[in-house]
Amino acid sequence: FVSWCANQAKVGTSIVPKFAYVPSGMSWYKDKGRYKARGAYTPKRNDIVFFGGGSHVGIVESVSGTTLNTIEGNE
Repeated sequence: FVSWCANQAKVGTSIVPKFAYVPSGMSWYKDKGRYKARGAYTPKRNDIVFFGGGSHVGIVESVSGTTLNTIEGNE
């Protein structure tokens, strides 16, 4: 879903790669040095966030205190 959204928004694959398997997307960000572990970074709007060690992914819509609001889906 995240890859589909990025493609629809004409975001290049050098920013958001095309991936269907969440651990592959997570690895891509880690390999590029763009992955931040929980607690090491406060997410911002439009960030990509991985949940459960790579079991799900979403797009950050907003952050309010310790609440993270995301846009997620399954294709």
